[in-house]
Amino acid sequence: MISRYLYHIKNDGNLIFVCLSDSSLKLKTAMAFLEELKKKFREKYPAEEIASAVAFAMNSTFSEIYKQQFVELYLFRPSITVTKTRTKRKRSTRNSNVCR
Repeated sequence: MISRYLYHIKNDGNLIFVCLSDSSLKLKTAMAFLEELKKKFREKYPAEEIASAVAFAMNSTFSEIYKQQFVELYLFRPSITVTKTRTKRKRSTRNSNVCR
């Protein structure tokens, strides 16, 4: 059996969040994971610190947060939420003057 892997990418201006998953992970779940990761990253680091950061300098301080998010994703805990967008369908109206 051949395993397929997918990259999921979330561009957030000057930051790019990437995760690699096997093909069984739903797109909505992967994007929710990245969105939550982005949110926690932005909460932890101010914009000025992000702008002046050296490559990989934040790994040691953010790795525990990332690990926690990863574990929550695979344990399907409710802290990773997937928002569903529903569109309302207009019901067709019948002509009330139809003869019976």
